[in-house]
Amino acid sequence: SVFRDFPDATLSFDRLKMGESIDGSERDLMRIGRLSLRFSMRDLLRKRYTIRRIDLEDGELSLRRLADGRVNYHFWKTPQEPASQKLDLDLAHLVLKNVRIFYSDDQLRQQADLHIIKGIASGKLLGEEFDLTLNIEGQANNLQEADGKFVFADPFTVSGNLSGNTVSGQLGLEKVVIETGNIRFLVNGNINTKKGPTLDVELTGEGLELASLLDLATSSGWKIPALGGAKSGGKGWSGKGELTLKGKVNGAWGKGKIPVVSLEFGLKNGSLKHSGLGVDLDQLHFSGKFRNSDGSRLVLNDVFVRQGGVSLNMDLSATEFKNPFIQLQADGEVLLATLTPFLPSEIYGADGRIILNDLRINGRISDLREGSGIPADASGSISFENTHCRWHDRDWSINSGKISLDGDRLILDELEFSGAESRLTLDGHIRNGLAAFLLAKDQAPLPYLEGRIDASVFDLENLMQAIAPVTTAGSQRDPDRKKMKLPRISGNLIASVDEFRYGDVRLNDLRSSWRFTPGYWRSDNLKANAMSGSALVQVAVRQTPEAGILLDLEGTFQEVKVEDCFRQFHDFGQDELTSRNLKGRVSGTLHHLQAEWDPSGKFLPAELLVHSDVEIRDGALINYAPVEALSRFIRVEELRNIRFATLKNTIQIVNENIHIPIMDIQSSVLNLSLTGTHDFSGWLDYQAKINLFEILGKKFSRTQPTEAAFAEAEKSGALSLYVSMKGRADNLQMEYNRKEARKMFQQEGKREGLFRLEEKEKKKKTEWSQEGEEPEFLDWGEEDEP
Repeated sequence: SVFRDFPDATLSFDRLKMGESIDGSERDLMRIGRLSLRFSMRDLLRKRYTIRRIDLEDGELSLRRLADGRVNYHFWKTPQEPASQKLDLDLAHLVLKNVRIFYSDDQLRQQADLHIIKGIASGKLLGEEFDLTLNIEGQANNLQEADGKFVFADPFTVSGNLSGNTVSGQLGLEKVVIETGNIRFLVNGNINTKKGPTLDVELTGEGLELASLLDLATSSGWKIPALGGAKSGGKGWSGKGELTLKGKVNGAWGKGKIPVVSLEFGLKNGSLKHSGLGVDLDQLHFSGKFRNSDGSRLVLNDVFVRQGGVSLNMDLSATEFKNPFIQLQADGEVLLATLTPFLPSEIYGADGRIILNDLRINGRISDLREGSGIPADASGSISFENTHCRWHDRDWSINSGKISLDGDRLILDELEFSGAESRLTLDGHIRNGLAAFLLAKDQAPLPYLEGRIDASVFDLENLMQAIAPVTTAGSQRDPDRKKMKLPRISGNLIASVDEFRYGDVRLNDLRSSWRFTPGYWRSDNLKANAMSGSALVQVAVRQTPEAGILLDLEGTFQEVKVEDCFRQFHDFGQDELTSRNLKGRVSGTLHHLQAEWDPSGKFLPAELLVHSDVEIRDGALINYAPVEALSRFIRVEELRNIRFATLKNTIQIVNENIHIPIMDIQSSVLNLSLTGTHDFSGWLDYQAKINLFEILGKKFSRTQPTEAAFAEAEKSGALSLYVSMKGRADNLQMEYNRKEARKMFQQEGKREGLFRLEEKEKKKKTEWSQEGEEPEFLDWGEEDEP
């Protein structure tokens, strides 16, 4: 085109594609809708082909540097022709319009995705020395460093002067202004791109707003703190007050290198609001300094925060962030909602007041532990007033109580806690508590709790579900959240619970004392009223290697209503012998009960093991299929409700199979002996022995004969009938006088212990989870009660 840009001429290419300048590569350097090269008409008439301006429209540039230092954008080659025919570049303008620029640097592990809406670079653009003026408007879709990824929601503009040398890699910035949203930074200094890069720049914030900075941090994915994690979202800050910011950045950046950053900042007469997070500070001011080298240091002076009529004054100095040395003084009140950005991202809907009474910490956080050579000092107290929040879709609250700081100890004074359908009060002290809370997990000491819990209601199932991993569609869970872990704490705890719940299980007036260490909790004297009776048991709770929970019980129980026991325990996972079939009072010895839950808190019926001696008094068998099957001998109406004075037996559950040794039933209708098994799938295998004279002496069915062919004479001279019953409850197969039934009774009379089942009867090898040596419990010695 000669006339469109007269007195210049333009050579244009549509739908241009250019490969990158790396040998053997088939990737593209650029795909451009239109590339225009502008020449001077005067130069063309003199046969001098000098490009003065390049326009790029509607396309993509993919710039990259490989790990070996090669780049893909050295594409221009000077022809080996006489000077008069030489194609030259004297570029004074580079104009971009709707161009996407992708950049990656494998050496520095940096990536960028920039959309240049429009931009112009003018001046001396080519040669070893360059000096240009920038004016660019664009959108940063992605800026990624080795340690983080940032996405900016708002467009940006960059204007100012750049100068430098392509050989030495020097780049000078003069009055470069970067703006995004309501944020404006002025940058001056130098960058050496050959060394990694190396920065020596000054940064000044102009007319900054704290609300805008917080919105920028949230939309960029920065967690300072976890603003973007709350359900309401992180953006949406508003407020007033001018934030001053001056800083310097000096040093290498990239490959794990971080330049030295020094900042001075302050805010006067400010306000800050975020309706979604519940933050509404009507007064806020502070001044401070930050430096990330020489041990790092953060200083906040004269911090004043007011929200909802309560206010807080604070001064803070923190140095050496890897092993922090803190000087903190705080006094006043703060609404829990104000702290929402600092709380874990799964917590929302926070409300209530926290009262700080002359709270002071002076020393290293790591020295707030028992036995420290240079103990840190901590004093003051934290009180709670109707504080509550939502976590894992449940309400949690600390209605009242106080935590006092005393060196390495946190003194807990009547902390009234409720959550997950539980209500309790905690008194005692925690050694190493503050250090465990403030230090990183790999540096935190093990806290030690000694105290007392008094609970009106303690709902274990709800608590287990609350701490279990949470899965949502498309969510990325923290690896630690995949495990339902027992708390990482040691100590001793006395518990008094008015009502204990687990599903339908109810225990009343529960009293126990616990010793615990990470992964293992134990109580040797748990007493409770249960199912209209009472129990005294030993309990052990441990973490399984699969991150589930394993429960071991042994002890005694007295006068428990057997129907309530079966109902509350959901008939132990089977449908044949249920709470509808039994009545009576049961006492006995629980030799062992072992139950297991998976990492999500789901009960595993296949892992249930039970060995218990039981004695049932004043009992009844109601509509029990194996007994009703004997209706060939006794009228069925009489078999539907058999009452007996006392029944003793041993109940064993293993491999989802209930095993009942010989059980002599002396009933109002019939005296018989019964033994057998039935599994949780509903398959029954029972043998019964009935005295023939019992049958003849009672009412019997007229439809069945009672000839001696079905009976066998015992050594005692009595005549007994043997019956084998197999199948499901609604279709039991009956057979008489079988050797198998007689042999089963003979074997059962010799059995001892739980695992004397014949090898062919086992479904799988089953062993009790061995405790081995009991874990060592920490002992802090005798102390006065807190």
